[in-house]
Amino acid sequence: MRDSVLTVVRILREFKDRVLAILKKAAGVIGIHRSATRSAFLGQRAGAIKKGLGQFVRQHLTHTEDVAHHLAAGLAGRQRITMPKDLSLPSLLQLALQVLGLTTTASVPRAVALIGERNVAVIEKVPRR
Repeated sequence: MRDSVLTVVRILREFKDRVLAILKKAAGVIGIHRSATRSAFLGQRAGAIKKGLGQFVRQHLTHTEDVAHHLAAGLAGRQRITMPKDLSLPSLLQLALQVLGLTTTASVPRAVALIGERNVAVIEKVPRR
């Protein structure tokens, strides 16, 4: 048992020595890189960030429109949503109600399940204002 413990301790010490050697090499490389090319590195990083932000600003509306179209197409296929012909308030409200499932077509089956078909038929006969 004692020999096993000593072997494990020896292996752990050797592992520690290897890790420390790797860290010393890495520190040397980082130190050289830092002292020699720090300003060039920071300049490249700033340029890359500027380029990425510029691309994002140019493309974000296109991507947003694509996502909205895919979302609307997916919802329209599953829930039978009709896309509005214009962007008026009543059209947008109707679209929102369709997405939320608060239309007459979607509500009738729920009402039948809750209060029965006969009661729903009576409610449907009540004149609307």
